[in-house]
Amino acid sequence: MTAERMDYHEALLDAVRAGDLDLTGTLARKLHDADRKKILAAIRKFVSALPPDQAGSPAFTAAELAGLAGQATPAAATQWLVAMGRRRQRHSWYSLMPAESLDVLSGRDPAWLGELAHLLAAELDKGKGFGGGQRPINHLIRPLIRMSGCATPTNPGYAALWMVNSGGLGDLRAAPETATLLPIALEMEGAGAYIEGHDKGYVEGAEKHGSKDPANPSLPWKEKLVRLTESGELGRAVLIDLCVGRLLRGGRPYEVRCFRSLLESLRLTDDDIATRATDWARLAADADAPTASAAMGFLRRMVDAERPVDGDLLADASRDILARPEKALVRTHLVLLGRALDQDGYPPSELLPAVAVAFGHEDGAVQEQAWKIVARHLAAVDAAARTRIVEAVPALTPDLRDKVTADLGVAEPADEPYRETLPPISSPVRAAATPLTVAEVVQGVVAECAADSPDAAAWTEDSERILDGLVRVAHRDRAALTEALGTLTYPYDWTAQDEPPGAGVALVAKVLVGKVGIDELPALPRRLTDPPYRAMDGETIIRGVWQMRTWEVARRITTDMPPFLLATPSWSTGAVDADVLVDRLAAYARLNLPAGSADFDQALLRVRIPQGPDREQFVAAAAGLGTPEGARLADWFSGEGLQPVEEDDRLVLPVVRETFTDPFRRLGDKLGWSYDALELPRWVSTLPLLRGYVAAQSLWRGACSHHGEGGQWAGDLPLLVQADGSIGPCIEAVVAEGLARAGEAARPGVVEGLLQLVARGELDTVRCGAHLSQVNVPRLRPFTPPEVLDVLSEVARTGAYATVWGILLGALPGLLPEGRRPRQLGALLSLAVECASRCGETGSITGLDAVADSKGSSQTIKQARRLRDYLTRAAERVSS
Repeated sequence: MTAERMDYHEALLDAVRAGDLDLTGTLARKLHDADRKKILAAIRKFVSALPPDQAGSPAFTAAELAGLAGQATPAAATQWLVAMGRRRQRHSWYSLMPAESLDVLSGRDPAWLGELAHLLAAELDKGKGFGGGQRPINHLIRPLIRMSGCATPTNPGYAALWMVNSGGLGDLRAAPETATLLPIALEMEGAGAYIEGHDKGYVEGAEKHGSKDPANPSLPWKEKLVRLTESGELGRAVLIDLCVGRLLRGGRPYEVRCFRSLLESLRLTDDDIATRATDWARLAADADAPTASAAMGFLRRMVDAERPVDGDLLADASRDILARPEKALVRTHLVLLGRALDQDGYPPSELLPAVAVAFGHEDGAVQEQAWKIVARHLAAVDAAARTRIVEAVPALTPDLRDKVTADLGVAEPADEPYRETLPPISSPVRAAATPLTVAEVVQGVVAECAADSPDAAAWTEDSERILDGLVRVAHRDRAALTEALGTLTYPYDWTAQDEPPGAGVALVAKVLVGKVGIDELPALPRRLTDPPYRAMDGETIIRGVWQMRTWEVARRITTDMPPFLLATPSWSTGAVDADVLVDRLAAYARLNLPAGSADFDQALLRVRIPQGPDREQFVAAAAGLGTPEGARLADWFSGEGLQPVEEDDRLVLPVVRETFTDPFRRLGDKLGWSYDALELPRWVSTLPLLRGYVAAQSLWRGACSHHGEGGQWAGDLPLLVQADGSIGPCIEAVVAEGLARAGEAARPGVVEGLLQLVARGELDTVRCGAHLSQVNVPRLRPFTPPEVLDVLSEVARTGAYATVWGILLGALPGLLPEGRRPRQLGALLSLAVECASRCGETGSITGLDAVADSKGSSQTIKQARRLRDYLTRAAERVSS
């Protein structure tokens, strides 16, 4: 290399180091092909030596520019720009190489520049998000297209980028590539979400930031697209087909909503609709509910405009549409079929068998509507169609089936004795095993104090066995456990931050490693030393029980360390077997260890009292231990156990109030109103032998209805059902609260609990229904009736029709009067007819005649008449 060229290279590198973009560009344009490789190596070395925070600095940009000039091929230039762009994006998001710097390539062949433009455009297909592409190179593509004069890239990534940066309506009309690129961009996933977001933001920002030029206004994208079809820059048929195709493809709701709205904005003509009948049929059958409803509207326009839909197409689509679960869609389509059948050109023999598909719909009102259509046109069908209709009749509800078989003149199917479908009675399961190794205990502590836990001190179903595991392993190998726990942190122990020193498993672990001293533990939780009204709050007391138990363990674990806890549950409900507790006390006696007062109080509340001839044997075994705890347990086994007593309309537990220590004794007293949602699993685990008492307390304290959020506890209803003891007189009201308040997540638990109670013979369904009609959902005035159609329909679908009928028989008298009617009363009445007719029940409902005799054609009045007619016929059959 000549000295002149060497000086030239040094001058270029000096310009790069100085960040002089003008001089770098001037020198880079003079590079010879033979120089490129050497200068590029020097530039790469310079860039790699730059600190990361210098990405986007003048020196970095100059190096980027010189490196681009040193590339021999478009592919290499693409790789260079992408690599440098990623480095910019990683360390300086808003830093971009100036587009004017592309002048360094001005001496290149146009074909070379065009290939580079297309390769950079192809990189956009790798980007995430609509129009996002590779951000640091996005702004370079259009200048390269202008410099090279090449054809516009048509890959999806570039089309999306072009659409995002296309400007106002005037820019779109002036751009020759609009008709080509817009359809490609709109086909991309994410186009709908982009348009929806843009148009939503337009409403707020257009006045401030939008173009004021009337020839190039800033408009919402949907309006721009419609105007482009009106002026011819974008084909109307192309856009309609594109929208329909996107709806057929489906996708996220936000995405689909955009194209459905755009289709409405195009104001389709009858010709537009008629040429796409097959698409509307497919959408009505398979699309999401809003799209299916829109498609049905187009089919209805065809029928109303006497633009015949092909009979086979309509019949095939109707079979799928009428099998959909959405009642509103099915009823809308039945109206459409009724209109079609009233016109010429729609043979009843083709359509009526399809209408009969709705005989199997779960809603009785839909079945009745379908039969009315069939009955109106039945005389016009051929023998084959009539046979198919008759074959569908057994799917009708019994009351409607009786009417239809009589009208058809066919033999009624033989009635089979009704049998309620109920689940097998469930039982508690054995509690999970206590962790017995250091690794298992540490893993349990970490799980209890995990980041997604609401509180590291909170009680969970696993807390009992982890606490017991801590005690057992600390008793056996405290040094190893302390060393393993020493590395743990507790950033989510909110109780320790708000009420030092905290509670729960986390507190015990901290005491073990010396992070909390025993002298920091007060005698009682602070909340239990507040004024008396707080001490009477059941939720505060039940939480105080867990706090007190963990404090007691924390004190003992460093002094007279027990080998295990007495109160650790044997069963999933929290119950402890009598023989297990006797054996545990025997082990304490052998070690000459006293029982912790809180631990033993909790054990007594959980231990199952022996029954029958074994009772005296257990009494003797407990008394024979020769310890105060053994003597107390013997007296406990000999006595009547936990017997709730009513005082001033409240249930109390005198033996607990008088003989237990704080805070357990407070559980035996009258508990006040709670402002916290019911923690049913904690209550059941603390008092597993008193399910009736727990049910009563939850109602009297108002916890079931706290802020209308009973669904938080209702999903745990099966746990209460599986617990021991009498279920008590309050269970119907508890179930009613659960039915009225359970959200979607809690609904399976409510249904299971309800069916388990019925299977056990422990629920009066009529009484439950009467309570249900009185539930005021927000707990405020005016009265707001519960909406229970969904949950009762779910119970009915299990085959428990008699159960649902009993609940509705009790609830409807309270829901029929004006001012107390739920929104879905008509559907509830329809469900009542179905359930009563399937199980052959009878009965009378106060207020039903007044509704049935009302003037009008609402579903409430229609279904009230239907229910009254069925009950009248059923009573006549019984009397005859």
